[in-house]
Parts: sequence; structure tokens; C-alpha cells
Amino acid sequence: MSSETPVEKTSKRGQRRDLRRYRNTVLALILGLSLTAAALTTVSAIRGPHVRETIGDLTSLVQRDGARLSLRVDQPLTDDSLEGLTITPSVPFDASLNVNSIDLRFTALLDYGTEYRISAPRLTGLYTGADAPLDTTVTTPSPDVYTLVRDSRIGADGQDTPDSVLRHRLSAGDARNDVVISAPRIQEYAIASKFVAAVILADSDTSTTVELAELDSTNTYPMSLPGAGSVRQLRGSGASGFFGFSFTGASGSQAFTSTLFVYDTRDVSGVAREITGLDGNPLQVIDWRFIPGTTTIVAHSFDGTFLLIDAAGDRAPAPLGRHSELLGIIPGTTTVAALDPDGVAAIDLTTGETAALSLGEAPADAGTYPGRQVIIDPSGANLQLFSTPLTSDPGGPVESSLWRVSTGGSQKVFTTAAPGSRIRDFCVSPNRQYAAVEVASADAIIDDYPALGGYEGMTTSIVDIDSGAVLTSFYGFLPDWCR
Repeated sequence: MSSETPVEKTSKRGQRRDLRRYRNTVLALILGLSLTAAALTTVSAIRGPHVRETIGDLTSLVQRDGARLSLRVDQPLTDDSLEGLTITPSVPFDASLNVNSIDLRFTALLDYGTEYRISAPRLTGLYTGADAPLDTTVTTPSPDVYTLVRDSRIGADGQDTPDSVLRHRLSAGDARNDVVISAPRIQEYAIASKFVAAVILADSDTSTTVELAELDSTNTYPMSLPGAGSVRQLRGSGASGFFGFSFTGASGSQAFTSTLFVYDTRDVSGVAREITGLDGNPLQVIDWRFIPGTTTIVAHSFDGTFLLIDAAGDRAPAPLGRHSELLGIIPGTTTVAALDPDGVAAIDLTTGETAALSLGEAPADAGTYPGRQVIIDPSGANLQLFSTPLTSDPGGPVESSLWRVSTGGSQKVFTTAAPGSRIRDFCVSPNRQYAAVEVASADAIIDDYPALGGYEGMTTSIVDIDSGAVLTSFYGFLPDWCR
């Protein structure tokens, strides 16, 4: 006979009911999760491939030929998935499959600030057999452009207005003119990584100092120079943070004449380091350049030898032969253009091989006096400046024009709008899309700077090389593309 009371029996029956309900709830939950997982598995099995992420340095697309992007896809693809792959706007490229990614190699430089659509009719999953169209976009960056404004005005306080380096946005209608550094008399400047460096002329014009500033800071500090003297040919290396310059002056008992120095903004010592030549002595240079985006230097020494130099000092200098003049680095490449007595040579820095370049001839009506040439691509196409006097006065006004010249034909790219205004200088954007053209008005007065002299009130126009259209114009001259 049970000793349990009626209340205890009722309580136990309730507990058993609750346990059964709980067990049924858990079983229902497990069943529901299983059905959901099965459904998701089925959906995954029939879902076509989709791009998961885009991997690559977008800046490299506008800086060098052969830049790459990788489109990572969420499942392996069949070999025929690349059929019908296109890029709009059209640009030459190579494409290959690598398991579950589409690897793109661009064989030409891309335009700034442009959205490129990458499309294919059908990506097919290797194991699922499911397919889906490819439709994704990448947008190339628009760089900042810098100019130097030399200001001869006297302020309301009776003091000279300082010179300034301005930062502009490369887009039509953007009127931003940020001051990144200012000083009483700026001879030249350069940009490297997040820094700007400016060569400041002393009142006597016999010596210079160099001031450094972060681009987004008002703080400046002096660069430690070898001694008292003059700095010329200041240039920056881009993202690496290196600056270089030629120095003439003295440090104690040691004298320097156009000696090449480099300054690493990451070096805590803050001391500029001299570059030595093949003989181990300080290298005296006629001219020099950084290979864009690297710490590698091409220098033209006093004896005419071209040298390939590692600014970081990890490798010994390598000779590249003797040449008459360093014309520059062909944009988007590691090829150096050099002038020789018998023509223009292209030096491939990856192989050391030298080949002749055929530049073509401008038409007879291009202008009376041919001027500076800038090689803009490996085929030898170039921009050349021409000037035509408007009067018989040797010092009178001229008409300036810029022509694109190649073996396949020539076309006028830019002509000064106002009668008598002139082109002081020009250079090409790193992606060879634009020319930066410095223009001085007909009545502009030459400034009193002993090096890199310019005209008061100069402007820089950004001109599309293919169409001749002027994208925008900025105050100042010496755009950083020319540095």
C-alpha cells in the first residue's frame, strides 16, 4: 500500500507531464534545425558562384603597367567561366582562373577616378554545376595634386606674404586649395608618403634650409643637412617616405659639390645620408630620379655614367652605361629614357638592356621653335613644346602649344588661350592620362628666385592628353608630378 499522499501523487504526475512536454519541445526544435540546415544546404548547392571580395592595391592600377586584381569567389569555378569576360570602360587585360578566384592583370594604366565594371555572362560552380552572372565594380582613386604659389604681395600688416604649397583634388569643379606648408621664400618642394619637404631660400639667396611637415598637420621641423650650403633637385619617392636632393656646401673640412643625399623620414636619427658612387666616394650628380613608388634611384653622374642605386643602402650601385642626358622615367614603367648623340635610348631597368626609341616628327606647322620633349609611353610617343613668336621683337610675346608626337601621327594637345601667354613647363601624370601645363600670362613678371625661376601669378592646367580637354586649373606651378 502506497504511503504517498494524494497531493504527492498529483505532483509527480505533473512532473512527468512537464518532462514529456520538454522532451517533445526539444525533439521538435532539433527536427526544425535539421530541416533548416537541410534547406540551407540545398540552397547552397543550387546557388551560383558569387564574388566574395576583391583583393589588390587599387592605387597600383593607375601607377604601373601590369598591375593585378584578384576576385575571390565563394566556390571553385569551371574552366569556361571566363568566357565572355569584359571590363567597361574597355581596357586591355589578361584573365586566369586560380581555384576559386579570377586573377586579372591589366596591361595598360587605368584612368583616375573611374568606375570599371567587370562582367561575365556565366560563372559556373565546379562541384555544384550552378551558375550565376558576374557583375562587380572597382573604382580607381583620384590623387591629390600639389602646386607651389610664390607670393610677392605685401600683407595688411606690412609684411611679405609667404609662399605656399597647395593641395588640390583632381576633379572638375573641386575648388579646394589646402595649404600644406608655407614659408617666406620657397624654392621647391617634394612629397613623400605623408610628408612634404620645402627648400627655403635665405634672404641672401646664397644658402637654403629644408623644412618638413606632415601633410595633415601644421607642425614643421627642419631637416638635418650635411652643413651650410644649397639644396637643389629635391624629390620624393612616394609611399616609401624617402626624400633625395643634391647638396653643394661644406661640413667641417669636407666640401660637397652637387652631391646626392637621401633622407629617410622613418630614420629616428633624422640625418641625411650621402650616396656613394662606384669608387666609394660621394656621388656628384648632374641629374637624378626616383623610380616611382620605390626607393630605387637612377642617377646621372658627373662623368656621364648612369647608375642604379638603392636609396636604402642594401645594394651596391650598378652602372647602366654612359649617356648624354637623363630625360626621365617613362610613366607606368621601369624604363629610363636617355638622350644620346645619335638619338633617344630606352634602358630597361629589369634587364639592363638598352634599345633605340623612334619618336616620330611633329608636323611643320607645329611651331617655329621646338622645345622640351617628355616620353609618355614605351612606344616612343611623346609630348613636345613648341613656341612661335607673335612679333619680330626677340623678347616679345609668343604663342605656346603642346603636341603629342608619335610615329603614327601627331596632334595638338593644348594651346594657351590668351594672346601672348606662354607655357613655362609641363609634365605627365603617373598614369599618362593627363599633362600638367604651367601657364604664365603675357604680362607676367619673372620672379627673383635664383633657382627654378618662374613668373608671378602662374597657373597649372590639367589637360587630357587624348582629347585635349582641360579638366581643371590650379593656382601655382611646379606640380608634384614634375618633381
